[in-house]
Amino acid sequence: MRLEGRIWKARDGKWWLAELRDLDLVTQGTSRKDAAAMLADAVECLVNSARFRADVRVGKGGSCSVGSNDDMRLAALMVRRLRARAARSRSSRRRAA
Repeated sequence: MRLEGRIWKARDGKWWLAELRDLDLVTQGTSRKDAAAMLADAVECLVNSARFRADVRVGKGGSCSVGSNDDMRLAALMVRRLRARAARSRSSRRRAA
């Protein structure tokens, strides 16, 4: 299982940003390679399992993909994050009504 993301240089030119929309996750680094490493670290921290390792592959045109050594834990993280996003969306609709 691989999640698609992107890595791009910020407008100010100092930072590289890395985003995984499926996980509602954005991080940054001082280089494209550093941003990819920070993305892997962020996913590993969110999974919070000593044996879990994330693998970020940087492609052309700013694309990247994230996989892992444990697809079940990565899928579980994605489901948790999507449920949290849906809950935030429902609560904001209730406040607006």
